[in-house]
Amino acid sequence: FSFNLALRIYPLTGSETFVELHTDASLAPQGGKSHQGFIMMLGKNVITWGSSRQKLHSLSSAECELIAAVHGAQTTLSLLHMIQEYMQKKLRIHQFVDNEAVLCVVKTGGSSSNRTRHLSMRAFWLRHLVGMDLLRMTHVDTKSQRADSLTKGLTCTQLVRDQLNLVMH
Repeated sequence: FSFNLALRIYPLTGSETFVELHTDASLAPQGGKSHQGFIMMLGKNVITWGSSRQKLHSLSSAECELIAAVHGAQTTLSLLHMIQEYMQKKLRIHQFVDNEAVLCVVKTGGSSSNRTRHLSMRAFWLRHLVGMDLLRMTHVDTKSQRADSLTKGLTCTQLVRDQLNLVMH
């Protein structure tokens, strides 16, 4: 099946101003800890990706998506400095998430309740990056989420669809 798949590297246009970051998570798919994934892209090129179990237990899908969003942003931010030095150009991160609650918590700061204070701390860090104009966060439909295939087992048809979604940028 994967014999015909290959890594393609596309030339940059020079007009890139954003590194794309796609983050997704699945709430405890087999019980226990949730699974997260991220894809970082510059132009049509995948720079890095990751898929792993989360180290923390999540109590809601919003919480596991927020943990994934922070993890992806941390990884991307660390690589962003190296890419900017190489390109001699300032870039920002455009993060795509498929959970509207995450965007709401980041935008509003969440509540000050003891039950959700830990979410507010994670959201504060993302909101800080948004305020510094380093990060823009956008909602994307789950079917268009490029990191979706990194968080769950997929059928062959779904895997091909996700591969085409990455290539047909």
